[in-house]
Amino acid sequence: MSAIVELDVELSGPGIEGLVDDITDKSAVQALVGILAGEDPEILERAVKHEFGDRAGGIPERSFIRGTMDKDHKEIVKDGDQFAEAMLLGKMTKRLALEAWGDKLTVKMKEGITTKSLDLAENAQSTIDQKGSDTPLIDTGQMVNSINYEVTR
Repeated sequence: MSAIVELDVELSGPGIEGLVDDITDKSAVQALVGILAGEDPEILERAVKHEFGDRAGGIPERSFIRGTMDKDHKEIVKDGDQFAEAMLLGKMTKRLALEAWGDKLTVKMKEGITTKSLDLAENAQSTIDQKGSDTPLIDTGQMVNSINYEVTR
């Protein structure tokens, strides 16, 4: 079941035209966060195998993207609300709000891996022996350093 609600609002005041233009700006629509499409295909493949698991390759699911969103959901929503409010008050453009939010989420994802604050499957003993560390998702640091954001249309 759904409802359609119409709201008729009249906006006026100094600078309101610029605010309306910024809110409706189509050049900044969303922030993509994670390992982005332009990244090295080998890193993308490794990230997908860990995010969702790879039974054939013996890799358990180690969701660093969804895990971050689940773990920090309330804080992420709160941050988004603050950026939206700043934008509506004219303190920040839409693009700047999305960039700030994307940057915060990028830091959260990286910290979740490097501080072991995400509930990730442990490495097998053979993996620990091979890389000399028991930290899941970090060997050379290449994948975690590839986590980034992009504001797109």
